[in-house]
Amino acid sequence: MPRGNKRRVVVVGGGWGGLSVSRHLREQAPDLEVVMLERNPLFWSCPLSNKWLIDIVDTQFITHSHTIPARRHGYTYVQTEVTDIDRTKKRVHTAHGYLDYDWLVVSAGIRVTYEPWFNGDRRAIAHTTQHYSSAYVPSAEHIALKNKIKAFKGGTMVMTLPPPPHRCPPSPYERACLMAAYFQKN
Repeated sequence: MPRGNKRRVVVVGGGWGGLSVSRHLREQAPDLEVVMLERNPLFWSCPLSNKWLIDIVDTQFITHSHTIPARRHGYTYVQTEVTDIDRTKKRVHTAHGYLDYDWLVVSAGIRVTYEPWFNGDRRAIAHTTQHYSSAYVPSAEHIALKNKIKAFKGGTMVMTLPPPPHRCPPSPYERACLMAAYFQKN
């Protein structure tokens, strides 16, 4: 992405933090060029997803387009994967090329790291992620968990959590209580 005449802030990540900083930078410093990089085409709210899992709110309540707030608040949204950050050159490399920056904000969000649990065993990690996902990363994991909840007909439900530390320690308990209430009702 070629540089314009303005000083540039690159925001890596389009979750709650990335969206907030992009908007507020444009409001507070309109002389800056703000570019938000996010790999996902939609914003998916993890903090509200427990209610979505048991149908208290619908999908439109927790998912939103990244392009609408970008247009509304005057920053640039680029859907791409960040592959490297060269702090010496002040350059962010992406799957689609690179862009230079004056300031960098990294708001990368959550990532589940099962390597410590499985001593780096890629097969065990892939199996766990596919079959016993914690669904704490906004993605298809949420949909898979919701389908499992809907298909549950009784028996034992095992809920997994990503390895600590947890960003929101009460969240697993909230999820377990909401799921139990859903099972009891249905």
